[in-house]
Parts: sequence; structure tokens; C-alpha cells
Amino acid sequence: MANSYLSSSIPLNSPYITFPDLLKRRANETPNKAAYIFIDEEKKKTVLTFQDLYTKAVNFAKALVSFGFQKGDTIGLSGRNVPEWLIANFGIQMAGGCVLCLPFCYKSSDLVRLLNSLAPVKALIIDPGLDDDNLETAMKITNHAYSDGKTSSDDVPTLEHLILFNRSKKASIKCTVDDLCTKEFEVDLPRLDPEDLGLILLTSGSTGISKAIPHSHHVLVIMCLLFVGISESNNDSDIFYSDRAFFWGGGYPQFEMGCGATRVTLCNSLQFPSAFDATEAVCEIIMNEKATLAYMVPSMLEIILKRKMPLRINKIITGSSPVFSSLLECIGEMCDELQVVYGMTEIAAIASMTFNAENKTGLNGLLSLRPLPGVEMKVTDDERFLQPVGKRGNIYIRTVKIFNGYLNHKCQPSLEDYLLKSGWMFSEDGGYVTDENTIVVEGRFKDVIEVLGRKIFPYEIEDVIKCNPSVLDVIVIPVKEKESGDRLPGAAIIYKKGCEETKECMQNFIRKEFNITRESRMSEMMYVPQIIHIFQEFPLMNNGKPDRRGIKQLMQKSIDETKYECVF
Repeated sequence: MANSYLSSSIPLNSPYITFPDLLKRRANETPNKAAYIFIDEEKKKTVLTFQDLYTKAVNFAKALVSFGFQKGDTIGLSGRNVPEWLIANFGIQMAGGCVLCLPFCYKSSDLVRLLNSLAPVKALIIDPGLDDDNLETAMKITNHAYSDGKTSSDDVPTLEHLILFNRSKKASIKCTVDDLCTKEFEVDLPRLDPEDLGLILLTSGSTGISKAIPHSHHVLVIMCLLFVGISESNNDSDIFYSDRAFFWGGGYPQFEMGCGATRVTLCNSLQFPSAFDATEAVCEIIMNEKATLAYMVPSMLEIILKRKMPLRINKIITGSSPVFSSLLECIGEMCDELQVVYGMTEIAAIASMTFNAENKTGLNGLLSLRPLPGVEMKVTDDERFLQPVGKRGNIYIRTVKIFNGYLNHKCQPSLEDYLLKSGWMFSEDGGYVTDENTIVVEGRFKDVIEVLGRKIFPYEIEDVIKCNPSVLDVIVIPVKEKESGDRLPGAAIIYKKGCEETKECMQNFIRKEFNITRESRMSEMMYVPQIIHIFQEFPLMNNGKPDRRGIKQLMQKSIDETKYECVF
């Protein structure tokens, strides 16, 4: 019987250079080409060319060196998707520093806790924000910020500088990215090695403090090439729409640096009052800017399909959560091809699959994927022995992009020991390998539902609830029954406006879809949520994903705590 091991036969050939070297190449080859098109909150458009970005980043890097920053210093960077973020990012790296990507509008207490959990953070470079909210957060952790950017902090003793993207009316700080990137400083930039640390990305922090993941320059180059491989395009004439935040792994400047294409982005994708307003705006931008491919999360695609919003594009890339075969309806309606991607902040892109009109029929349930170049995947039992093909288990991943652990978090000793010895990382996801040598990723094992030893994943119930024409979105989470200890399903549901159903109506719908009869009443415990909470909007994390922990906290307030508790 075949075992559940997969790998890509396609080699990954990556140049052994630093990440800023990629930008320099683009600036030399296509200096006047638009690298980025920014759409701000007022729908104003700003264009940044590869040459402008490179020149300004060099100037900013020299300014940092003139201030006394040294090779190896860690500098926090926080802001919207604006030109200054990119200039600061490449400038820090050219100066020999390491960029710590911080979410926009962090809470001051969380920021202090995070900064102190890492290596000495010498400076913060921040976007004040439209209403200076981000600036106020930073000012709360400083004793005083001087006009030249120097500062001190009792909360973060290593902090020496606070630099703004641009001037603010609420602070006297005149040291800004916008100003420094236009000046020339007579200093030399340090030599860089591809193995130098260039970036620290953060996980979502949904289970507590965000985990910090270090990336060398060479790893960033690999990430770029993997992203280009995902899109199956190396065409610099492509126009790629992605409003994923620069500070998030999925939004970091990869595709455009990897192939020289143009990226269109919203400065702030969280500016809209609802997911529906955001989706309408995204469709309008894609059409106006004549984008050839776009990254859009599954929930956004579902809104477009259900509301029949106008959209036409060559390819849509989607991911960040399990993707159901029902989304293949996009093909022909919205796009020529739909590409599904599975990835992790720790490892970047891992597996993908492209679907078109020829292969969109006959597929049910979750869509399966194939490993990308340089990636190995396997499914094991709890003792790490390979499962037979078709049998569920734990997903482990090993790639040429080496992950050696977090900077501020310890894995379980056995998992960390296995990682360091073998290079195999536990994804915390479950799934299985198919007879077609593809893998189905079913979701996080911590969210699995288990009744009398039988396990099912939330997506199995979500897929059914989404078939209800009144439902816009749903997230199923485990709810622990205190008496039995079983993990039962609970459901967070967003209904279409004016289409709310009673709890009983939804439960009857689910019973009918799962064909639950008197002879199979035990199945009701596994498939029919006893806790149903109606949301107008799901709370979101900084990376734009639904905040499952926040959803659980809100649901916890409405359940009978003598009987149930949400599983965190």
C-alpha cells in the first residue's frame, strides 16, 4: 500500500543574492516601469517606479547609517500599504538591518510585550495613520520623542529612535522617511551576505503573543521565486492585484520583485465598513486597472458569486483557508483560471493547484493540491509514522527554505527536536494524500470536532451550511460539552440582509442535508450545531483573516457555561 509522502520533481533554482539585489536588478532592467500602484482612502492613485523605489531606498539606508545604525540592528516597521513602507523596508535592509514587520495599529501593551520578547529593537519606523492612531500607540511607550527622531523608553529600554513615514500635526518629530529618502548622505553602505537576517515576520497571534519568524535574504529570494511559481507566470507585463498587507507573509513584496510585474494595492484594505463594501471596491479597482491576476480570499469570492458582482480577470489566486469545490463556479463567470494555494508564515508557499474550465467538473468537497518546487509533504499518525494513502493524519512539511524555529517561542520539545534533526515541521494541520498524488488540507487539528472518538473537521459542516441560500459566510468551531468532554460543533453565521433564520430552521436544514434520521441520531451530535451565533461581520485579525479567537470569545458570552465552553 502506498504511503502518504509527496514531493515536487521540479527543481527550484534561485540566485544566491540578497533581497535588495532583486530590487536593484529591476531598477536596472526596467527603471521607468510602475512597480506599484497605490489606491488610497480617497481613491487617489499614486505610482512608484522600480527606479524611484531603489533610489529612495538607497538614500534612506544612508540616512540610517549616518544616524549610527549598524549591521544586524533590528528595526520595527509599521504602516499601511504606502510607498514609505517599501522605502523603509528596503532601506533598512540595505543599511544591514533586519526589518521587524509590525501590524498596523498595534495595542501599546501588546507592542511592548512583543518588542521585549525579541532581540534588542533599536528603532520604530511608523506610519502615523490618518488619525494619528498608530503614532499615539508608539508615543505611549516612549518617555519623549525629539524632533530629530531620538527617543528613550522605560518600557522598551533598547529603543533609541522613532521615525515617522511623514510629518504629523500631533508630534514635533521632523525625522521622516518622506524627507530622508530625498536627501543624499556621504556614507558607505555595509556589504551584505545572502545569509544575513533581513526580515522578521509575525504569526497572527490568535493564540497569544505573535510568534516571530526570522528570514535570511536568501530565503526572501526563494520566497519570491515560489510566489512567481504559484502564479505560473514570469511575465513582467502582468498587473497583479493584491491588497494583502506588506507586513504579512502573503502580502510582502514578492511577486513583483520576482518577475518585475506591477502590483496594484489598496493603501488600507480594512478601511471599509463591511466586507460587502470592500468586495465592491476591489472589483472596481481590478476592472479599472486592467489587472491580469488577483489574490482574493475565499470569502470575498463567495460574496461576488452570491451577489453576482461584475468582475472579469484572467486568473484568481485564492487561499488562507480550506477552499471548497463550489468556488470553481468562478471559472467562466469571473476568471479563466482559479489557483488554490496553501502556505504558512513559517515556510511561505507550500502547495497549489490550478483549475480551469476543462477540469472544474466532477470535483466535490475540498480541493486538493500539489507540492511546489523544493517542497516535501507527508501525512503521519501521532507517532510520526507514515499513514497509508487516503487515511487522515498530521501534515508535516520540509522545504529548501529552512525553518529552524521561532525567535520568541519554544515548540513542544519533541516537535522541536524532530525539526532540528530532520527539518520536518509539523504544520498543525490535518489532511490526507489522494490516489492522484495530491494532498487535501482539512484544517487545524486543534479545531477538530470529536464525538465518541470519531473526528470530523469543521469544513465538512461549513460546506453544507454554505449551501443554504440565506447564508453569506459561516465558521464552525468546536464547543466542549463539559459533562462528556466531547467537542461538539458550534456555528458563527452571517446571513444575507433580511434573510436571518431561526436556530431551529438552520438545524433542520443541516439535518436534512446530512440525512440524519431516527436511526442515525448520534450523528446529530457531530454535525448539527447546538450553539448558533449570528454575526453581522466577523472580527478580523491584522492580516485580514477572520479572528477565530475573537469569534470564540463572543460566542462564549452567549452559551450556557454550565454545559459548554468554547475550545481555545
